[in-house]
Amino acid sequence: MLISRVNTKSEFKPFYIYEPGTRVIPYGGGLVELRAAYSRFPTWNHWPVAQVLSDGRYALAPDRVSSSAITSPEPPMTRRAKDGALNGRFIMGLSNKPMDELVSVARSWLRPAELRPKNMGFKSQGYSRNQRAYILRKEVGAPSTLEFKLTASRKSPIVNPVFVVNNWGVAEAELELDGNMIKPGKTYRFDLRHRLEGIDLVVWIGGQWTKPVSISLSPAAD
Repeated sequence: MLISRVNTKSEFKPFYIYEPGTRVIPYGGGLVELRAAYSRFPTWNHWPVAQVLSDGRYALAPDRVSSSAITSPEPPMTRRAKDGALNGRFIMGLSNKPMDELVSVARSWLRPAELRPKNMGFKSQGYSRNQRAYILRKEVGAPSTLEFKLTASRKSPIVNPVFVVNNWGVAEAELELDGNMIKPGKTYRFDLRHRLEGIDLVVWIGGQWTKPVSISLSPAAD
């Protein structure tokens, strides 16, 4: 796995998590124009941080909001069959957590814990790195409650997991975690996504686990 963190003086530092095979180089290969009298990094004040529609304009003075780039990742690319477009991905964010916690986030994304449904009628469609979520589908005639197990370990931890249950229906969801009812709040959030084809349930659970976890999602009582 490959993690990049920019050690700025701020409390929250930029970090990036890449898929295997990613090449990380200085922005522009180290050949972009620099203006040493103003900044040691390539700096721009063009759109979208400026109102004027422009691109490639280097900042000459600290007279307006500007942006900069330090690293330039080149992730592995796959070509989309329908239109030939190239797809690549990585995680980026800000964190004040130590590096070992970023390693756990990386492992949860690159080596996700296996999801094993416990009851019939719900089909696992695997883990989506693009959405950083487990995808499931409710089949016709499925029971109202979804039960599954995540086989977490130190090599495949669970970190703030997200679940998308396609065709869930209109009911709000009640969460049971290892037999304990969890109320919506800081460690459990959900919403319903309305599509022409159906209504999906999107669930976020806050927490980290390195041991198997049993999860149950049931329609909330009226």
